[in-house]
Amino acid sequence: MHLALQALRKYKNSEEEVEDKEEEEEEEEPPSLLLLLATTNADKPSSPASYEHRLAMMCLLAEEIQNKISSSSSSSSSSSSSSIDNILAPQIDIGITPHPRFIDKSTDLSNHPFFPSEVTRQVWILGYDTLIRLLNPKYYPPHHTLTDLHTTLLSSTNRILVFTRPGTDLGNESSQYEYSNSLDPSISKKIDMVVPDDPEQVDGVSSTNVRNGVRDGSEDWELGVCSGVARWIGREGLYL
Repeated sequence: MHLALQALRKYKNSEEEVEDKEEEEEEEEPPSLLLLLATTNADKPSSPASYEHRLAMMCLLAEEIQNKISSSSSSSSSSSSSSIDNILAPQIDIGITPHPRFIDKSTDLSNHPFFPSEVTRQVWILGYDTLIRLLNPKYYPPHHTLTDLHTTLLSSTNRILVFTRPGTDLGNESSQYEYSNSLDPSISKKIDMVVPDDPEQVDGVSSTNVRNGVRDGSEDWELGVCSGVARWIGREGLYL
């Protein structure tokens, strides 16, 4: 949830949007946020929770994002209002895709009547570990090149927002920035590498850690999910 809110803030008044605005004032349209469930993964097994449970938890996450923004707008004196103030409540969609690769997901979205490529800028929110996998040629047979990235995920005004993952086995924050800057310019210019606003809130957060924490009886796994999802996991007895 924290990363989604930070992404909404970052792109609210981006330079590209300001440059493209017409001179006359128009009512600002709310952003769209898509929570996407892939039924297959590229190289790891699917979650042990059923699709019904996973979709239910996505709905709870969407609800919590909406409530967080709404409560901030109605109470400017709250402690969190300064960080998410002035964000329009997004239109949140929940989708299901059979595609494990981002290039195929991006293509499907571009061809969808709700998200026509002519008027839609796709911003994909990734962790640094996912960026490494995205740029690994082994996922792009038969030629194993990154050519298809440029005609799908990186085409037009699309961007990739990458959150650093310091404290992992992927290196520190500095080395992760260095990797991003060392990429081919046609790729690096499309990447926005950022540090989470509240690293303590997202440090070490992963679905694997949550599942293992529930199974092992850890008391801190709930820190890795929003409160509604934590209650759902406990009530439904998931991951035991």
